[in-house]
Amino acid sequence: AIILHSIGGHADWPEVISPLRTTLPEFNWATLSIQLPVISPENNIEEYGKTFQKTNQRITAAVRELRKRKFSKIVIIGHGFGALSSLVYFEKIKPKYIDALILISLQDYVYLKPPVNLLRLIEKIKIPTLDIFGSLDFEEGVESAPDRRLASKKNGNYLYTQAEVKGANHSFDNMENNLIQHIVDWIK
Repeated sequence: AIILHSIGGHADWPEVISPLRTTLPEFNWATLSIQLPVISPENNIEEYGKTFQKTNQRITAAVRELRKRKFSKIVIIGHGFGALSSLVYFEKIKPKYIDALILISLQDYVYLKPPVNLLRLIEKIKIPTLDIFGSLDFEEGVESAPDRRLASKKNGNYLYTQAEVKGANHSFDNMENNLIQHIVDWIK
């Protein structure tokens, strides 16, 4: 499993990322959490829209390394901005060695420059996809869930599953085990 953190995070972020990284191996999944590009603190947050090319290069390098090590199944798990980054990766790279995609707390980052059309990106995904979010997640992510589900069906991706975890916030505070169990059950 290649794990992608969100904005302001890092490859072992204590919320969501570290629990996934350390617990998935207990279920026979190796993990590779990669550091996504960060922007300088003096830049505006909208500049994260310019990091996708570097992110795509890092994901490609991670996939190449896992293939070299003979891993036969590769899943990308992205949280927040990492989830959006994985969708951009699928649009730009069209990878053939990714078997599934897990989007945790996905939302549209409307302030990004250049802008990204989240629903259009979802329409293009044709592999098994889990879109999981908390009922107490950021409002935009919860409210856009029905639109994301419809976008997946627009292009006939009937391998798209959406799950809402009751009582979970964006970081799945004190609900990490619940999140991981959902993911493990879905992967099976």
